This record gives sequence, structure tokens and C-alpha cells, in this order.
Amino acid sequence: MAWFTHQTVIAMYGYRLDFYPRLVGTEAFWAGEMPYSPALTERIQIGMFGAVLSAGEDEQRVAHPAYSFVLLAPLILLPDDVALALWASFQFLAFLIIPFVWFDLVGWKPRPWITIALLLGLVFAFRYPMISYVLGQFVGIMLLSISAGIWCLVRGKPGWAGVVFVFATMPPSFGAPLVVLVLLREVLYRRWRAALVFTGVMSLLFVITLLRIGWWLPEWFANLSAYQEYANPQLAGDLLPSVLQPIFFAAVIGIGIWTLWRTRLISGQEGIVNFTCIVLIMLLLLLPITGSYYLAFLIPILIVSAWRMTQRTTMRLHMGTLFIVVLLSPWLHLSITDGARYQFLTMPLLAALLWWMTQRGSTPNARAPVSRP
Repeated sequence: MAWFTHQTVIAMYGYRLDFYPRLVGTEAFWAGEMPYSPALTERIQIGMFGAVLSAGEDEQRVAHPAYSFVLLAPLILLPDDVALALWASFQFLAFLIIPFVWFDLVGWKPRPWITIALLLGLVFAFRYPMISYVLGQFVGIMLLSISAGIWCLVRGKPGWAGVVFVFATMPPSFGAPLVVLVLLREVLYRRWRAALVFTGVMSLLFVITLLRIGWWLPEWFANLSAYQEYANPQLAGDLLPSVLQPIFFAAVIGIGIWTLWRTRLISGQEGIVNFTCIVLIMLLLLLPITGSYYLAFLIPILIVSAWRMTQRTTMRLHMGTLFIVVLLSPWLHLSITDGARYQFLTMPLLAALLWWMTQRGSTPNARAPVSRP
């Protein structure tokens, strides 16, 4: 896969992948340099585009926290083009593995043709995983880390969950809130180990960064602030008329909390699956998103919805139609003038409707498997 990526994606785009600034930042970190300096930003721009960019363009500053460079250290042992190809390949392979993790989480063994159809639909037709792969983004690794961490919690391995969750926070803007909420749920159920291990590993990584480059937080916050300006993050509610925005945010928070409260008594496997799906939808609607590839976080909702459809005796046609609409909607957004902006609002709402329909819309099949405790 890495060879194929090197011969196609890298040959076409060169170093103009989103991962390249992080790779250069990792190299600078382990060389003892401050990865947030203007000089390093210019080095990144020259490596990606062959020249220093003009003011106001996407500056490609290093905007990831320094602890992520500790986790990425093995990649700097390779030539840059090989490391980029390998990283992009990791994203693609992660999206192939994620469905199987969720199959096991919900106790579903789909028939081979259903498995193949879901893989083709979720990885290729859904578009967002392929965007993440081609751009060399982090979303595949983040979602796989979150999925694997939840799997560890369900399987009674909270220590490993705490370790795996660390990899979901390399870009902390989306992964960190999700991980914190999952761990907070564990703490509320008086299960402390995952949170303690996660805190311990993060503290160790932070100490390593201090020993390597010193106090880096002010420089990182400065780069992060600048990144928010030129990356133009999209907030779902901003796509609505200003008079409706407060109502929208209040409704998302209110309905989300009410739904979580309704499912609080569901414990074990089913409880954490429901919790994760609800929180994913809420975060996509409430947090600023810097790229459409983050909508790949809807994949768990789609898998859980598909599983529930197989257990229902009514409304299967309606649910199946909506499922296909959600899969193909990214392409519809692209075909409409200025429609791509609205995918940040409509895609999570469509997924939320599908999740609600499959949970509430019909009578469960008597032959449906019972969730494992």
C-alpha cells in the first residue's frame, strides 16, 4: 500500500500533504529546535511549494502540540517521501479496520456480501475517508484509536484503553473532547483506571517535551491562534441565519444531554456504543471543523445504524434509503453551487436522523442477538 501511495499520491502531489508540516515539526523537535518558529514555517513552505508563501495564504504552520512529535518519532527514521507515503497508507488501512472493530463492538457478524458492500460504501462511496487518505490527514488514525480504545473498555482492558486514547489526541481539537467525555463517563461509573493511565501517559509525554525543547506552550498557542485564522474552521451553526444560531446550539446541547440522560441506565457494551454515537454527533455540530474529512467520524453511527437495520422487521426500506442518502450526500453537496459548505450541517443531522430511526423506528426482531454485558 505504501509503494502504491508513493507511486500515485506522492508522485502527483509531492510534499503537498497535510502531514508534511507535522513531519518537519517532528524532525525539528528531535533536533532540539522549537517547531513553532517562523523559520521552521518558511522551511515547511519551501518544502511543500518551493517558495515562501505570501501573507494571507495557508501558512502551513505547525499547529499540533509537541507531545504528538514524541508519538511520531519512528517516522523521521525514514526519508520524507517514504514517511509521507507510509502515513497516508496508515489512514487508508485504518478505515478498512474500523468497521471490523465496530462489528465486534455491537456483536454483529454480517454476511460476506454485506461486509464487502459496507466496506465499499464506507471507505470509497462515502468520500471522506479517501479525502483523508489523499491529503495525508490524521482522521483515520484518530478514529481507529478511539474505536480501539472503546473496544478495550468493553473487553475489560481499561489500561490499554488509556494508552490507545492518547493517539486520538494528536490533533486535540476534536479527539481530546471525545476522549475526555468517554473517560469522564468511565469515572462516573467509578471506573478510574483508563483515566489514570491516560493522564499518566500524557504527563510523561509532556515531561519529555519539556526536557527536549523547554516551555513550548506560548509558541504553540500563537501558532494555533494563527491557524484558526487562515484555516477558516467551519461551525455548523454559522450556516444558519444569525437569528436561528442560538436556538440551534441550545437545541443540539439540550437534545444531546436529554438523549444521554435517557440512555444512562444502559450499561456495558450497548451503553458505551450509544454514548459514543451521541457524543460524535454533538461534537460535529458544536465544534469548529477545519476540513470535511472530519465527517468521517460519522462512520461508527452508520455502522451501528446498519446493524440495527438487520434486527428490525419494519421500516427497513425507509432506513435503507436514508442510509444510502447519507453515503452519497457528499457527492450531492459538491454538485450544488456552494453546497459543500452545508455538508458540515446537513451530514451530522442526516446521520442523527438515521441513528434515531434505527433505534426508535420499528420493532426489534425476536431473533436479534442480545448485547454482551
